[in-house]
Amino acid sequence: STEDSNYFPSYYIFLIATIAIGLYLSILKYVFGSYSLPAVLEDLKEKEKIHERYRNLFSTRENLMFHISWAKSRGDIADARSMLSQLESLDKEIDQIEIENCHIFHSAKTLRDEKAV
Repeated sequence: STEDSNYFPSYYIFLIATIAIGLYLSILKYVFGSYSLPAVLEDLKEKEKIHERYRNLFSTRENLMFHISWAKSRGDIADARSMLSQLESLDKEIDQIEIENCHIFHSAKTLRDEKAV
């Protein structure tokens, strides 16, 4: 009878640990698509690099739009045209990032709408 009382707590601890590990792995797979925590962390780090590059490009784009507007307002059309070509190449780079990483950004259409604002 003493052996039975020691057996059940160990069994329950094992059962709870098994359920906790199963739940952890299931959530990891469902949320991140992988059972491997190092793979998930590496994927998140890569996505963060892409997002950072994307944010930097949009920041540069905003600055360039300001300078184009300023050049137009002071009548420097040649300078504005030069910056417009830079803006076009910047937009192409942004579009390329959106196309290559549509799984990260969910919808390229949404991003194009944001860019238009």
